[in-house]
Amino acid sequence: MKIIITLLLFCVTSFALANPPEIDEFLDSVSEACKKKDIEEIRSLTYTEGSHPILIDYFIANWEFRFSKKHPADTYSFDSLSFMPLQEAKKRVEDQILNPRALAFMTEPQIRNGSTYTPNLSELVGYITINWLNEGRPAGSNMHPVYRAPDGSLKFSTPMLKRG
Repeated sequence: MKIIITLLLFCVTSFALANPPEIDEFLDSVSEACKKKDIEEIRSLTYTEGSHPILIDYFIANWEFRFSKKHPADTYSFDSLSFMPLQEAKKRVEDQILNPRALAFMTEPQIRNGSTYTPNLSELVGYITINWLNEGRPAGSNMHPVYRAPDGSLKFSTPMLKRG
């Protein structure tokens, strides 16, 4: 009986820790885009409605720079990525593992040059961390918030000018 209960607990715990299929699909798409340095795939994973074209271009340019030979360390290559659900991020902030200001900078309205900019999506799902290598050694990471778009798909957000 103990063995059955232990196996049942293991299965329930394993299932709870697995990402939902939509998150795994998003992660696979981002991973492939990073491996191939495919900026058009990144563009397709980015929600742009409501954002000014200049702000969209700025967001995409950051990816283009990472993917291009113009990057100061042009020997960078994609290593891996991981997903942190929103609830886990909140727990890590409570446990003082994550800096709440760093997360807020990515997800809350920001004032720049007297204008307020906010993400163009509001349903934050979690954060994706992309790890990079330089000549085979760990070379840093980028964290990006992941949102649910109105059609239910997962997307990166772009900033938009907050009105009113």
